[in-house]
Amino acid sequence: MILQQEDITNVACAMTKTTSNEKIGAHNTQRVTATKNNLLDSHVVVKETIKLTYTLTVKVNKKTKKLKNLIRPLILLEVSPTSLVILQQTNLLALNAAIKVAGSGDQG
Repeated sequence: MILQQEDITNVACAMTKTTSNEKIGAHNTQRVTATKNNLLDSHVVVKETIKLTYTLTVKVNKKTKKLKNLIRPLILLEVSPTSLVILQQTNLLALNAAIKVAGSGDQG
């Protein structure tokens, strides 16, 4: 009878431990599920961030191209006054040469 009593006590202890282990297992399962969900959420956030970064890069590249196209005429305008001076000097030299040729024709 004492052995049966010990067996019953041992079984009761084992059941208590099993129940406790099941509760711990359930708690750990909940934590794993929460971690998995957080990882999935993080994955979505990272994926969206990559998508937005790509979109932003494309937009910046387009704006840069437009700015280069807008700046190009300004650079030409900056060079134009110099080109205008050179053109005027060339015209003066050509006029001077024409005058000298005409003068030498009168003398010659």
